[in-house]
Amino acid sequence: MVIEAARLAKNIAPGRDRDFAFQYFPSYSPELFEKLRTEAIAKEMTKPRIIIGSDIDEEIIEIAKKNAISAGVDDVVQFFYHDIFTNTKLLSLQGNTTVVANPPYGQRLDDPKVDEIHQRLADLIQHE
Repeated sequence: MVIEAARLAKNIAPGRDRDFAFQYFPSYSPELFEKLRTEAIAKEMTKPRIIIGSDIDEEIIEIAKKNAISAGVDDVVQFFYHDIFTNTKLLSLQGNTTVVANPPYGQRLDDPKVDEIHQRLADLIQHE
Protein backbone atom coordinates (compact mmCIF):
# COMPACT_ATOMS: atom_id res chain seq x y z
CA MET A 1 0.00 0.00 0.00
CA VAL A 2 2.79 2.42 0.83
CA ILE A 3 4.44 1.99 -2.56
CA GLU A 4 1.16 2.46 -4.41
CA ALA A 5 0.45 5.59 -2.34
CA ALA A 6 3.91 6.93 -3.13
CA ARG A 7 3.44 6.34 -6.85
CA LEU A 8 0.13 8.21 -6.66
CA ALA A 9 1.73 11.04 -4.68
CA LYS A 10 4.48 11.35 -7.28
CA ASN A 11 1.85 11.29 -10.05
CA ILE A 12 3.53 8.31 -11.70
CA ALA A 13 1.22 7.13 -14.44
CA PRO A 14 -0.07 3.57 -13.99
CA GLY A 15 1.72 1.28 -16.39
CA ARG A 16 4.51 3.77 -17.07
CA ASP A 17 7.14 1.10 -16.55
CA ARG A 18 5.68 -1.69 -18.64
CA ASP A 19 4.64 -2.70 -22.12
CA PHE A 20 1.10 -3.43 -23.28
CA ALA A 21 -0.48 -5.97 -25.62
CA PHE A 22 -1.95 -3.18 -27.78
CA GLN A 23 1.61 -2.36 -28.83
CA TYR A 24 1.38 -5.38 -31.14
CA PHE A 25 -1.77 -4.13 -32.91
CA PRO A 26 -1.31 -3.06 -36.55
CA SER A 27 -2.68 0.41 -35.73
CA TYR A 28 -0.21 0.99 -32.88
CA SER A 29 1.86 4.14 -33.25
CA PRO A 30 5.20 3.94 -31.40
CA GLU A 31 5.73 7.67 -31.91
CA LEU A 32 2.39 8.60 -30.36
CA PHE A 33 2.87 6.19 -27.48
CA GLU A 34 6.34 7.57 -26.73
CA LYS A 35 4.97 11.13 -26.89
CA LEU A 36 2.23 10.26 -24.39
CA ARG A 37 4.67 8.42 -22.10
CA THR A 38 7.08 11.40 -22.20
CA GLU A 39 4.23 13.79 -21.34
CA ALA A 40 3.19 11.59 -18.41
CA ILE A 41 6.75 11.46 -17.08
CA ALA A 42 7.02 15.26 -17.35
CA LYS A 43 3.98 15.58 -15.04
CA GLU A 44 5.56 13.52 -12.28
CA MET A 45 6.36 15.22 -9.02
CA THR A 46 9.83 14.84 -7.58
CA LYS A 47 9.20 15.88 -3.98
CA PRO A 48 5.76 14.96 -2.66
CA ARG A 49 5.16 14.49 1.05
CA ILE A 50 7.07 11.61 2.63
CA ILE A 51 4.99 8.48 3.06
CA ILE A 52 5.68 6.29 6.07
CA GLY A 53 5.10 2.58 6.44
CA SER A 54 5.59 0.36 9.45
CA ASP A 55 5.30 -3.31 10.19
CA ILE A 56 6.08 -5.64 13.07
CA ASP A 57 7.97 -7.99 10.75
CA GLU A 58 11.55 -6.89 9.99
CA GLU A 59 11.74 -9.15 6.94
CA ILE A 60 8.67 -7.46 5.43
CA ILE A 61 10.29 -4.06 5.97
CA GLU A 62 13.42 -5.14 4.10
CA ILE A 63 11.33 -6.50 1.23
CA ALA A 64 9.31 -3.27 1.13
CA LYS A 65 12.50 -1.20 0.93
CA LYS A 66 13.71 -3.24 -2.06
CA ASN A 67 10.30 -2.96 -3.72
CA ALA A 68 10.31 0.82 -3.20
CA ILE A 69 13.63 1.03 -5.04
CA SER A 70 12.23 -1.06 -7.91
CA ALA A 71 9.12 1.13 -8.05
CA GLY A 72 11.15 4.34 -8.13
CA VAL A 73 9.71 5.74 -4.90
CA ASP A 74 12.50 5.07 -2.40
CA ASP A 75 13.11 8.83 -2.22
CA VAL A 76 9.65 9.50 -0.76
CA VAL A 77 8.99 6.50 1.47
CA GLN A 78 10.35 5.59 4.86
CA PHE A 79 9.80 2.23 6.48
CA PHE A 80 10.03 1.51 10.19
CA TYR A 81 10.06 -1.70 12.16
CA HIS A 82 7.44 -0.69 14.71
CA ASP A 83 4.03 -1.52 16.03
CA ILE A 84 1.90 1.49 15.11
CA PHE A 85 0.19 1.37 18.50
CA THR A 86 3.41 1.63 20.49
CA ASN A 87 5.11 4.24 18.32
CA THR A 88 2.51 6.87 17.52
CA LYS A 89 5.19 9.47 16.78
CA LEU A 90 5.15 8.05 13.25
CA LEU A 91 1.75 9.70 12.92
CA SER A 92 2.85 13.02 14.41
CA LEU A 93 3.50 14.73 11.11
CA GLN A 94 2.90 18.41 10.46
CA GLY A 95 -0.20 19.19 8.47
CA ASN A 96 -2.73 16.63 7.42
CA THR A 97 -1.92 12.99 8.02
CA THR A 98 -3.52 10.16 6.15
CA VAL A 99 -3.39 6.72 7.70
CA VAL A 100 -3.71 3.71 5.45
CA ALA A 101 -3.88 0.43 7.30
CA ASN A 102 -3.83 -3.17 6.31
CA PRO A 103 -5.27 -4.85 9.40
CA PRO A 104 -5.69 -8.61 9.60
CA TYR A 105 -7.96 -10.14 6.98
CA GLY A 106 -8.39 -13.36 5.04
CA GLN A 107 -7.97 -16.45 7.17
CA ARG A 108 -7.39 -14.29 10.23
CA LEU A 109 -10.69 -12.46 9.81
CA ASP A 110 -12.33 -14.54 12.53
CA ASP A 111 -9.54 -13.69 14.96
CA PRO A 112 -11.22 -12.18 18.05
CA LYS A 113 -8.57 -9.44 18.09
CA VAL A 114 -9.67 -8.00 14.75
CA ASP A 115 -12.42 -5.86 16.29
CA GLU A 116 -9.98 -4.66 18.93
CA ILE A 117 -7.40 -3.75 16.28
CA HIS A 118 -9.97 -1.83 14.25
CA GLN A 119 -11.12 0.06 17.35
CA ARG A 120 -7.54 0.90 18.34
CA LEU A 121 -6.86 2.23 14.84
CA ALA A 122 -9.99 4.37 14.98
CA ASP A 123 -9.03 5.69 18.42
CA LEU A 124 -5.49 6.43 17.27
CA ILE A 125 -6.64 8.39 14.25
CA GLN A 126 -9.22 10.39 16.22
CA HIS A 127 -6.65 11.45 18.81
CA GLU A 128 -4.04 12.61 16.33
